[in-house]
Amino acid sequence: MIQRQVARKSKRVRAPSRQSRRQRSSRSAWQVDPATVLRAIQNSLTSRAEHKTFTTFLNRIRHRIRDGSMFPLHEDPDSLRMLTRLGVVTSSGHSSARKAKEIERFLEAARAKGPDPGEASILIRAFASGVYSVVAEPVCGDVPRCDVCPLADFCRERSFPLEQAKAYGPGESPSERLAAEGAKALSSEELLALLVARDGRDTEGEAVVTCENLLSSGESLRSLANKHPEELAQVKGFPGRGARAITAAMELARRWAAEERPIGKAFNRGEDFFNHYRLRLRDLKKEVFISVLLDQQHRFLADEVCSEGSLTASLVHPREVFRRAVRESAAAVAFVHNHPSGDPTPSGHDWEITAQLVRAGKILEIPMLDHVIVGDSSYFSFFNEGVIQTEK
Repeated sequence: MIQRQVARKSKRVRAPSRQSRRQRSSRSAWQVDPATVLRAIQNSLTSRAEHKTFTTFLNRIRHRIRDGSMFPLHEDPDSLRMLTRLGVVTSSGHSSARKAKEIERFLEAARAKGPDPGEASILIRAFASGVYSVVAEPVCGDVPRCDVCPLADFCRERSFPLEQAKAYGPGESPSERLAAEGAKALSSEELLALLVARDGRDTEGEAVVTCENLLSSGESLRSLANKHPEELAQVKGFPGRGARAITAAMELARRWAAEERPIGKAFNRGEDFFNHYRLRLRDLKKEVFISVLLDQQHRFLADEVCSEGSLTASLVHPREVFRRAVRESAAAVAFVHNHPSGDPTPSGHDWEITAQLVRAGKILEIPMLDHVIVGDSSYFSFFNEGVIQTEK
């Protein structure tokens, strides 16, 4: 009877409407009956494994968990991912102990009608991870097999109907256009889709729709850069692998922006400093003060973070910020820092610090070319305002 009910549910969810998926994604964990979930998992394992193999497996785990202890599912990435998709774990980004408590409550709720919590935890791990050699592969992996999953009716993994995937002809898919025309020819949604999609033109079409929905919902590339992959996978329905790929790509972009300016390219005006450092600094939550060492032609030699936090005269001391410039015989120096608010207008401390650094540069005979404040989409140059008189 249970198997027939599970089968009917699986058939109903293969092509759900957009509205039903939204309703499903908003369900709380306790609208998912724990006993029903665990029965569906056990039935699925039974149907996918040889009867003798599964019976041996059950006998082995029952012997192992005589003390009633549960497997720590919150420490198993595959199990945690599946339980998050089902809404059992709702504390994304919170402590491991809190996630363990939510899972424990879920398993205890199934005790009356389902297996013992210790046994249930092993069943969940076998279903989600494919371990213990019960089945050849898991149903709920990085790339979930939703079409054969008996829990698909409760899952929040997908955020759009599969039939709405974009259709591409020969040579038109994002990967093919990337090879033929280069990355600049692709939209932001298509570039993100290449990170999320598995191989194949069809899956790229699904991924493009997912990314279009993501960016049209108010998210931006900058907001994605600050999201934890677990948060992205849960809130927006990305598969875990795709969420991790996006997070990794954003971090690579940050590191690229932080790489040193190649020797041979000169900084000639405040705009040069802004263009080089804005990606590195503009989204930081605290102020970071950087000294930039230059040669006689104002070409880049090196840079160094001198201070992090709200700038004061005590934090940014001339002795500290000029130390490396003296040690490496820099011909000139400039300074760059950010305003987390996005407004580059200098504060009283900024004016005071700039005046001190100009005086120190004259004493040390290391000209100070500029002090540039990086904002969200604009900058402030003390040289442009006439505060720094050094000829560039």
